[in-house]
Amino acid sequence: MPNRIETVQLVENPVRIMEFHLYGFICPICRQIVWAKLPVGVIEGQLFALRLRTLIAYMKGSPHAPYSSLEDVCSNALNIKVARSHLCNTIRRFAEPLAVPSNYFQTSTPSLMVRHSQTPPLSAPPNSIRNI
Repeated sequence: MPNRIETVQLVENPVRIMEFHLYGFICPICRQIVWAKLPVGVIEGQLFALRLRTLIAYMKGSPHAPYSSLEDVCSNALNIKVARSHLCNTIRRFAEPLAVPSNYFQTSTPSLMVRHSQTPPLSAPPNSIRNI
């Protein structure tokens, strides 16, 4: 049985750019222009699809990458020229749905924080723990 070795490599062009043409026609009944719909998962006005949008939001959130570093990653690794304002809008759109659960947990946890602050320090003698 041979040894199996796997490697992961970024390809020359790691992203696929798709362009959608939406054609309109005039409805014979109401005489209004009706436009074709975008495919499921494609949001009008957003350059990045879901996976790339998630990666950029993660890089901004968890490692706290500055916008200039995000621009460099898009330019050098992904071969995409993107404006800083577009990165800001992408992260804002990604963060808006998360704000509601975050606000809920921030407002519902003060009682837990008070209980936690009343616990004695680890160096307290065992007798003081019983008095709480």
